[in-house]
This record gives sequence, structure tokens and C-alpha cells, in this order.
Amino acid sequence: MPQNQISQNQSTFDLLVKPSSQQILVVKITNITNQAQTFNTAVTSAKTNINGDAEYVPSNNKLDKSAPFDMSKIARLPKILEIPANSTKQLTIKLDIPDKGWDAVVAGGLSVIQSKAIDIKTEKNLV
Repeated sequence: MPQNQISQNQSTFDLLVKPSSQQILVVKITNITNQAQTFNTAVTSAKTNINGDAEYVPSNNKLDKSAPFDMSKIARLPKILEIPANSTKQLTIKLDIPDKGWDAVVAGGLSVIQSKAIDIKTEKNLV
């Protein structure tokens, strides 16, 4: 976890960041299959769905006007990640923190979605 992690006992990022800074996040992604796999990646701001629940995945819901910034606009990461069979790769996300200050929590999520679904038990491509 980064040095500015608020609680070292969490498995999620809960960071105290400063305006005009850059935050580097690194996560490990493992391919447990016997085939190379391709994943699509994205960072999104948390948004509220029609039920009032927070969503941390890409959606068509609009970002609330009170949000200080959009996580997807400040994040830089490879959009496609290729991982060889039975391997682990690091995914590096660079967050360019805006220069204006804010007094709020900005929540977001990282999506790593396999581009072609496979059945892990049989390792066959699914249609």
C-alpha cells in the first residue's frame, strides 16, 4: 500500500492526497489459466444508481455535480492488459490530482474485465 494510505489494514485504496500531486497505484492481476488472456481496464468515479446505491463500475449514470472531479479523467493506465498463461502482471495507474483543493471523499473503482470469457474449469472459450 502507498505511504499515504489512511489505514494500512485495508485491501482497498483509501488515500489522503494533496492537490497538484501525482499518485501511483499498483495492483497485481493474475491469470490462472493455461492460456494467455487479454483484459480491458478502466478507472471510474463512483456514481449512484436509481436505487441510491453506489456503483464503482462503468455505467451511463451521470456524475453528481458536487463531485470535485471525475476519477476517469485524472487516471492514466493501459486500456488493455495482456497476461501470459499462469502469470501475474502489475497494472500501474497514475492519478494526476487536480490543483484545486476540495473537502470531500472522492470514490472510484478499477475495472479489470476479461475481453473474452472462458470457462476456467475446461478452459474453453464461451460464446
